[in-house]
Amino acid sequence: MEKQMNQFEPLDIFTVSESLCDYLGRLIEGIIKTIEAYRNEKYQEGRENLPPMAEGLDWCFEALIQTAPVFEKYGHAIDVDQLHNLATQLYHALKSKDVIHIPDTLEYEFLPFLVQKHIFLTSCLMMNRTERHALTENMDALTQRFPELVELMEATDENSESEE
Repeated sequence: MEKQMNQFEPLDIFTVSESLCDYLGRLIEGIIKTIEAYRNEKYQEGRENLPPMAEGLDWCFEALIQTAPVFEKYGHAIDVDQLHNLATQLYHALKSKDVIHIPDTLEYEFLPFLVQKHIFLTSCLMMNRTERHALTENMDALTQRFPELVELMEATDENSESEE
């Protein structure tokens, strides 16, 4: 019988964290491809990407809840209400079938959240595995792998500052 996420033993939490970290990177890439498909008016391609992406998001959200102790250990709590709000926003975007609303929700709501969790989780795992200098190398690799996300995060930070 397959183990459910809530049945993981405490000792497995770092295994789940590592799996989540790997999966978040792939999910982020898939979301970017979906956004690009919609932005390039390849709506069928974008729609075909949605079911596996939704399944991946569901797994990631469940894994985020299960790995909350890892995040909390390093002062970065998982806000279950925020996860619920993100899921609700995506549900409404998908229900509307609006070809602008769907990629906007993915790009401006989901990507910053997922990238933040990916970077933070990667950092936590790195600090547990190696010396702190390895963290800098890993962060450089992430920014090289996802340069458009760095720009997006900077733009999000600028928007947040201008709203204050």
